[in-house]
Amino acid sequence: MKLIIKGILFFFLSILILFYSLYYKLDNGITDKKIILGQSSAITGAASDLGKSFRDGALAYFAHINLECPL
Repeated sequence: MKLIIKGILFFFLSILILFYSLYYKLDNGITDKKIILGQSSAITGAASDLGKSFRDGALAYFAHINLECPL
């Protein structure tokens, strides 16, 4: 019985999120003056060295680009 209730709640929550995103047309992070980017990587745990290297490389590249082409 609890599984059925959880399934129903999940269904209605999914529908609510779908209608919310369609109604408000969430932005994509791009404006006239800035671009917002995100990254998902491991910065703790067993793969932290790899995740931190990805993060550091991306930050170094963005710093380079920002010096060459400031807004």
